[in-house]
Amino acid sequence: MARVHRLGKEIYVWTVNDEVSLSQMAGRGVDSLITDYPARARHVLKLRSRLSPPQRLLLELAPILGLEPQIEVNPADA
Repeated sequence: MARVHRLGKEIYVWTVNDEVSLSQMAGRGVDSLITDYPARARHVLKLRSRLSPPQRLLLELAPILGLEPQIEVNPADA
């Protein structure tokens, strides 16, 4: 990400619909995110903003550690 940004480019990701991927892409610093569920994305970003840095790190590392992270979804957003 840093290298691409240093080159003056932006990174866009498409069809990011599940909660964990939404959070991971936000954490990686993408410039734009396209989703079929914008309300879900807003909800995930709101929840993510409340996490401490260690909690965000754990969420990012969970797949590497063999964990299945879960993010609560508002039923209206599903």
